[in-house]
Amino acid sequence: MLCGATGRVIPGANTYLLGAVPAGTLVSVHGAHLHKQATEDLECHRPARLRPARRRAAASALPPGVAGRLVCERFFAALRLSPGSPVSGYWPQPDELDCRPLLLALFRAGHPVGLPVVAARGEALRFRRWTPDMVLTAGAYGIAMPPADAAALVPAVVLAPLLAFDRAGYRLGYGGGFYDRTLERLAAAGHVLAVGLGFAGQEIASVPRGPHDRRLDWVITEQAALEIESG
Repeated sequence: MLCGATGRVIPGANTYLLGAVPAGTLVSVHGAHLHKQATEDLECHRPARLRPARRRAAASALPPGVAGRLVCERFFAALRLSPGSPVSGYWPQPDELDCRPLLLALFRAGHPVGLPVVAARGEALRFRRWTPDMVLTAGAYGIAMPPADAAALVPAVVLAPLLAFDRAGYRLGYGGGFYDRTLERLAAAGHVLAVGLGFAGQEIASVPRGPHDRRLDWVITEQAALEIESG
């Protein structure tokens, strides 16, 4: 399984150049100030309790891109997906594990791949189909997403970014509860496999959680693939 380059996304009018740059980089065809504004908007919605985990992620000693390739290799070594199972990923922000090598490998293996779309606060995520040659646009909070005419996708496997996690399978995200609501909705319609992707340094003893927080089935980092025990 190839867990290498992610391919180039061709820029166009009112889009961002994504794919030939480091994780999280958004190069606007209309000026760098748009990326700066999107980053500031995202910071405004990030709870203060998440910042220590973000710093741990940024402190990874691995060269850029290496952690993402290691996670890709560990994913395929640990998990056996049904042929053609649809998978949702994410386009990484600067402090998140770069999952683009995994997305490309899944696509090449014949899995439909989707990226999340934030419809509104308080709602579950929706997903649109992604292909490596697709031009992505900036959605809510500056997060890259497929264009509006991309086909909808209902994932059987959800890849979720982590800012922190524990061995019980609980995660911290950006604080909006989007993934918790999404996993609850998908589980109500049938089985869904939830896989958290992050850095080993983001592990903490216990993640603060509430009654609506959903557990992950797996956590995969550059160091290990951890299957979460049920119960």
